Amino acid sequence: MTEPVPPPTAAAKKRFALAVAATALVTALVTALLTNIFQHKQEAKNPYIRFVQVTEETTDPAPWGVNWPRELDTYKLTSTASRTRFGGHGRSPDTRSRSITGTGAGTPTCSPTRR
Repeated sequence: MTEPVPPPTAAAKKRFALAVAATALVTALVTALLTNIFQHKQEAKNPYIRFVQVTEETTDPAPWGVNWPRELDTYKLTSTASRTRFGGHGRSPDTRSRSITGTGAGTPTCSPTRR
């Protein structure tokens, strides 16, 4: 009726063990990859640590500087007077005697001021 199945050979056992080991290795690698992706997504939700709670209504730069010190340094640089070719903060000499006044039509014009 049915023929007896011959016992597996040593080569077949080695192939089966190799297939099981390869499957376990691939499963471990895929799990590690998915865990790494999940961790990076969680880190991306909060890219920095806030030491001081600030809102959009906070106008004092000092609390902002605790959380973002580099940005505060560059913000402070904008308030220092410096001369540029284009006028800048230093107010070039040719514009010192002029001020912007409105014409009433929404377009400002330059007019000399008296000292």
